[in-house]
Amino acid sequence: MSYLVIALLALCLGYFLGRHTGWQEGMEEGQAYAPIELRIAALNTGVCPLCQTGFVTASDCEETDT
Repeated sequence: MSYLVIALLALCLGYFLGRHTGWQEGMEEGQAYAPIELRIAALNTGVCPLCQTGFVTASDCEETDT
């Protein structure tokens, strides 16, 4: 009976440690991906997603033959 309790405790401990480690890795990956996603949104719309100011995009520029 004591082996069963020890095995159950070890299983629970491993589960919670793995869950905590996975959460930390997910947060780090999200923090690394967020700036890239913001830049993509800004380049697609021509508007800063943080402050909502517009900027000149390639489609707004006039083509000049010089």
